[in-house]
Amino acid sequence: ADPLQLHDSRNHIFKVAIISRLITCGCLLLSELLWPEWLLINNDPSVAHIQAPRGLRAFAQWDAARFLLAARDGYLDEQSFAFQPGLPFLMWLLQLLCPIKSTAGLIICGLLWTNMAFVVSAVFLVELGYVLEFEMSFAHLAAILYCAGPATLFHSSVYSESPFALCTIAGCIFLGRGMPWKSVVAFALGSCFRANGIVNSGFLLFEALTQSLIYPQKCGNTLRCLSVGIVQTLIICAPFFIFQGLGYWRFCQVSQRPEWCEDRIPSIYGHIQKKYWGNGLFAFWELKQIPNFIRAAPPLAITFAAVYRYFQYVHRLGLKKIFKVVRYWTFKSCDEFDDEFGSFRTTFRLIPFAVQAGALALLVLLEMHVHVAGRFLSAASPFFHWAVAWAYRRNEVWVRRFLWLDFILGAVLHPNGLPWP
Repeated sequence: ADPLQLHDSRNHIFKVAIISRLITCGCLLLSELLWPEWLLINNDPSVAHIQAPRGLRAFAQWDAARFLLAARDGYLDEQSFAFQPGLPFLMWLLQLLCPIKSTAGLIICGLLWTNMAFVVSAVFLVELGYVLEFEMSFAHLAAILYCAGPATLFHSSVYSESPFALCTIAGCIFLGRGMPWKSVVAFALGSCFRANGIVNSGFLLFEALTQSLIYPQKCGNTLRCLSVGIVQTLIICAPFFIFQGLGYWRFCQVSQRPEWCEDRIPSIYGHIQKKYWGNGLFAFWELKQIPNFIRAAPPLAITFAAVYRYFQYVHRLGLKKIFKVVRYWTFKSCDEFDDEFGSFRTTFRLIPFAVQAGALALLVLLEMHVHVAGRFLSAASPFFHWAVAWAYRRNEVWVRRFLWLDFILGAVLHPNGLPWP
């Protein structure tokens, strides 16, 4: 793609992202102000404890209340350790400079962080498409749809989705530009915001594996390539495991130890997911959850369909042929083979993205609360946004209806404490 096209696209997406955040925040605020007080029925104790003032209550529902409590009071109970400390730390840090020291000030600090992170992540999504040599129009469309995607409400609330998405996309850009250690830093920062950030280590493992098979001389030899990949993986996972260790130290160094402390591999995160959220293999597959499966059907269907079509295309090209082409290209000048082998190279580079998206979608479907599929995939998987753009090109009307319905229902239910977490 032409660098000038990239410049124009980034400028346009920057403006669209800002406008989309203003519209989203305005709709959430308006929904809260128009909603009758007597219909507020959220029984979440975290929401009650945070006591958000009217006008900001829309941004302090469900998980947002837990992040706010962690920033204000610290990690006091078991359940709070399900939420990584990245966003609470940023809110606490910014509030030191904020003249408003109340809960309202904390919410405003959180909104500033999440909305700024979203705007930058939208611009970076276009950049990632350029790095991977997508059609500029396709990369641009994916970023536009990201601004109106199924997680748009959560990107404008005090949720960790926006900063996590920013770290994930930034890490992929660094990796695509041949800067793996900068990528490690970005992915490790992502693990400070969400526990599933450890999945991003798969990008570095894929890079190490392909280098060891295709071009081991680049890092010395095959063993060294794999060793570097393992070290990079450990660094990316470190924030999650350190936080787990803090949870163990907080609750297991007492006389009356909780049962999970006696597990062979004690994990406060796994304990919380099972005890408080009821997560587990097929644990959510109940008749009463059918409405939630219907809600999750569009993002999951789009993801699975795009992953299937991608690997169908890989099979048609032949994976061995792709590896041979990439290996030949690796030893030669990039410019010499761009026109002839560009599609092969792009196809090859998308393998870890497609694998990650498919694995995360399966995880949501089989083990998690399935209704979080949209925001989970939106924050964690760049491939999901390309899948939405692919689906939009194939059936614009269907995707438009899905996005509008998702936004309208979310704008009515979520800011008023109704089931749209």
